[in-house]
Amino acid sequence: MGHQALLRLRLQGTRPHAVFVYVLDREPVRGPYDAETAINNGGFPEIEIGVSEGPGLLDLRCLRGSRVHVIGENEARVRAVARRAVEFSPSQVIACTKADGPIIWSKK
Repeated sequence: MGHQALLRLRLQGTRPHAVFVYVLDREPVRGPYDAETAINNGGFPEIEIGVSEGPGLLDLRCLRGSRVHVIGENEARVRAVARRAVEFSPSQVIACTKADGPIIWSKK
Protein backbone atom coordinates (compact mmCIF):
# COMPACT_ATOMS: atom_id res chain seq x y z
CA MET A 1 0.00 0.00 0.00
CA GLY A 2 1.35 3.43 -0.92
CA HIS A 3 2.98 2.56 -4.20
CA GLN A 4 -0.02 3.70 -6.28
CA ALA A 5 0.17 7.23 -4.86
CA LEU A 6 3.93 7.26 -5.46
CA LEU A 7 3.43 6.13 -9.06
CA ARG A 8 0.95 8.99 -9.57
CA LEU A 9 3.52 11.47 -8.20
CA ARG A 10 6.18 10.08 -10.51
CA LEU A 11 3.87 10.37 -13.53
CA GLN A 12 3.33 14.03 -12.57
CA GLY A 13 7.10 14.56 -12.62
CA THR A 14 7.74 14.52 -8.87
CA ARG A 15 10.49 12.27 -7.49
CA PRO A 16 10.58 12.05 -3.70
CA HIS A 17 14.03 12.44 -2.18
CA ALA A 18 13.30 9.62 0.28
CA VAL A 19 10.71 6.85 0.57
CA PHE A 20 10.06 4.76 3.68
CA VAL A 21 9.18 1.11 3.07
CA TYR A 22 7.65 -0.65 6.07
CA VAL A 23 7.83 -4.45 6.05
CA LEU A 24 4.89 -5.29 8.29
CA ASP A 25 4.19 -8.39 10.37
CA ARG A 26 0.51 -7.98 9.47
CA GLU A 27 -1.53 -6.80 6.50
CA PRO A 28 -1.74 -3.02 5.88
CA VAL A 29 -4.84 -1.40 7.33
CA ARG A 30 -6.88 1.06 5.28
CA GLY A 31 -8.09 4.13 7.10
CA PRO A 32 -7.57 7.86 7.54
CA TYR A 33 -3.81 7.44 8.15
CA ASP A 34 -2.89 4.67 5.70
CA ALA A 35 0.05 5.07 3.31
CA GLU A 36 -2.01 6.10 0.27
CA THR A 37 -3.99 8.74 2.19
CA ALA A 38 -0.89 10.10 3.92
CA ILE A 39 0.90 10.66 0.60
CA ASN A 40 -2.20 12.18 -1.03
CA ASN A 41 -2.49 14.60 1.93
CA GLY A 42 1.14 15.72 1.70
CA GLY A 43 2.63 13.27 4.20
CA PHE A 44 5.99 11.65 3.66
CA PRO A 45 6.15 8.97 0.96
CA GLU A 46 5.73 5.49 2.36
CA ILE A 47 4.93 1.99 1.22
CA GLU A 48 3.58 -0.74 3.48
CA ILE A 49 4.39 -4.36 2.58
CA GLY A 50 2.01 -6.91 4.15
CA VAL A 51 2.90 -10.42 5.22
CA SER A 52 1.07 -11.96 2.26
CA GLU A 53 3.17 -10.05 -0.29
CA GLY A 54 6.16 -11.88 -1.74
CA PRO A 55 9.19 -9.58 -1.96
CA GLY A 56 10.20 -11.04 -5.32
CA LEU A 57 6.91 -9.95 -6.89
CA LEU A 58 6.84 -6.36 -5.66
CA ASP A 59 6.56 -3.61 -8.29
CA LEU A 60 8.83 -0.93 -6.89
CA ARG A 61 9.37 1.20 -10.02
CA CYS A 62 8.34 4.25 -8.02
CA LEU A 63 11.61 3.99 -6.04
CA ARG A 64 13.92 4.77 -8.99
CA GLY A 65 16.36 7.54 -8.06
CA SER A 66 15.09 7.97 -4.47
CA ARG A 67 16.75 7.10 -1.17
CA VAL A 68 14.87 4.10 0.23
CA HIS A 69 14.58 3.27 3.94
CA VAL A 70 13.42 -0.33 4.49
CA ILE A 71 12.26 -0.93 8.06
CA GLY A 72 10.74 -3.98 9.73
CA GLU A 73 10.87 -6.65 12.40
CA ASN A 74 11.63 -9.77 10.37
CA GLU A 75 15.28 -9.62 9.29
CA ALA A 76 14.90 -12.08 6.39
CA ARG A 77 11.92 -10.23 4.92
CA VAL A 78 13.56 -6.82 5.36
CA ARG A 79 16.66 -8.06 3.54
CA ALA A 80 14.52 -9.60 0.77
CA VAL A 81 12.57 -6.36 0.27
CA ALA A 82 15.82 -4.34 0.29
CA ARG A 83 17.32 -6.65 -2.35
CA ARG A 84 14.17 -6.24 -4.44
CA ALA A 85 14.30 -2.44 -4.07
CA VAL A 86 17.89 -2.40 -5.37
CA GLU A 87 16.65 -3.94 -8.64
CA PHE A 88 14.72 -0.71 -9.38
CA SER A 89 17.76 1.64 -9.29
CA PRO A 90 17.17 3.79 -6.21
CA SER A 91 19.95 6.21 -5.28
CA GLN A 92 20.47 4.39 -1.97
CA VAL A 93 18.85 1.66 0.13
CA ILE A 94 19.17 1.68 3.90
CA ALA A 95 17.62 -1.34 5.59
CA CYS A 96 17.41 -2.11 9.28
CA THR A 97 15.62 -4.20 11.88
CA LYS A 98 15.72 -4.13 15.65
CA ALA A 99 18.12 -7.09 15.68
CA ASP A 100 20.35 -5.96 12.82
CA GLY A 101 22.30 -2.77 12.27
CA PRO A 102 21.78 -0.79 9.10
CA ILE A 103 22.61 -2.42 5.78
CA ILE A 104 23.46 0.24 3.21
CA TRP A 105 23.63 -0.07 -0.57
CA SER A 106 24.59 3.00 -2.60
CA LYS A 107 24.45 3.47 -6.35
CA LYS A 108 27.94 3.83 -7.82
